[in-house]
Amino acid sequence: MLDDGPRIAITFDGGSSGNGTAQLLDLLRRQHLRATLFLTGGFIRSHAGLVRQALLDGHEVGNHTWSHSHLTTYARNRRQQLLAGVTRPWFRQQLRRTEDLFYRTTGHRMAPMWRAPFGEENRQLRAWAYEMGYLHVRWSSLRGASLDSWDWVADEHSRLYENPARMLRRLLKFPRLEGGIVLMHLATQRQQPPWQVLPELLKTLRERRITPGTVTELLEASPTWRPRLARARELHRQTYGE
Repeated sequence: MLDDGPRIAITFDGGSSGNGTAQLLDLLRRQHLRATLFLTGGFIRSHAGLVRQALLDGHEVGNHTWSHSHLTTYARNRRQQLLAGVTRPWFRQQLRRTEDLFYRTTGHRMAPMWRAPFGEENRQLRAWAYEMGYLHVRWSSLRGASLDSWDWVADEHSRLYENPARMLRRLLKFPRLEGGIVLMHLATQRQQPPWQVLPELLKTLRERRITPGTVTELLEASPTWRPRLARARELHRQTYGE
């Protein structure tokens, strides 16, 4: 959680699929919401038109690595130990290739932030990324609750599956929404798109006087995180020369 304040960041991860992304972008446009998108190199390569449209719509884009590979042993043993082969040169290339493709695709640089695939990260990975000007951005967890929407769960028989109404209720029950970061995804395999909860979610947030927006807006409103974001921007410029 970040410093107290009447803001919340809405974020979307893009891994490979673009199923429904155009409709989601249209919904965000109608809702006048600028969000933060974390994109893989694979997503940018396969959906260049959608990426350019997202940028035109005012969304900011962070790095989600090139291949969305597992980085730690968490899936095996619930420990965030680096997997064999996840070395500093390999990891830096995962971020650099994605950044370079984004620049070739849009003519713009990414925001100075990244999100680890599957939430697999540790101090070493965060340090390697920060050297290149990327501040790690997770989603919010507090008191056993999470602002992970679980929209990525498409199997209705899974214990994690929630229909849109249940998803909305759970998100709004989060212990402290101010300063929070919500995780959703740019694509879906569900018959009912999970982002149909967004209009009601945004309406309720605004009624509670909590302003939804980008991660950058959230960080810049925080006395604690504003200097770290500024330092990440400087390191990012030093890395990419712009």
